[in-house]
Amino acid sequence: MPSLQSNAGTPADDLAREKSSLRTQMRQAMDSLAEQESRQKAEALAERVLAWSPMAHARRVMVYLSMAGEAGTGALIERLLEADISVVGPRVDWDARTISPAEIGDVMADVVEGRLGVPEPAPHTPGVPIETVDVVLVPALAFDLRGFRLGRGAGFYDRFLADTRRRGLSLGYGFEAQVAPRVPTEPHDARLDALATERRLLEFNGPRIAAVIEAESRH
Repeated sequence: MPSLQSNAGTPADDLAREKSSLRTQMRQAMDSLAEQESRQKAEALAERVLAWSPMAHARRVMVYLSMAGEAGTGALIERLLEADISVVGPRVDWDARTISPAEIGDVMADVVEGRLGVPEPAPHTPGVPIETVDVVLVPALAFDLRGFRLGRGAGFYDRFLADTRRRGLSLGYGFEAQVAPRVPTEPHDARLDALATERRLLEFNGPRIAAVIEAESRH
């Protein structure tokens, strides 16, 4: 009698399909936003982040340099620089698949288009120690209400957030359209300290946030 093969995949296969499906759904949601609507949402998102209590004590903020399909960070960067807050962006090491913070003083002069069209700090910009970053804005395709995120799959921010030298708070930064009830996770996935959208700011790690604010207020 011929054997019957099961069509059921492994748990890893199921997880990969779930991630792929959610990534497709979120890309479509972001692509459907009109340019003006996206700009208005980005401005509201920037205002919400600037009103977050840890920002009152932040001296250096790491901001991803947005591209198509992401919540824009240009308005926030301008506001931070106007407030004399040091802004750093992620410099990409494609071979090591890591990112590291580098100073941005002028978006026009200090940002270039890197590999695969990813904007990053220009080669002349100085790198800064990861432990000096007070708040890290973390992009994603999707966020959930538990504090987890689904990125594009390369793992750059997963490795950055797992770096034991990092002391700053991790803040998910995206539009409400990117929030899902649950994103598929794996044991190594890092949980964010908070999430900001144009409509709300959710804190997932109150004790750590309070501890960082207290430490910063002493300086």
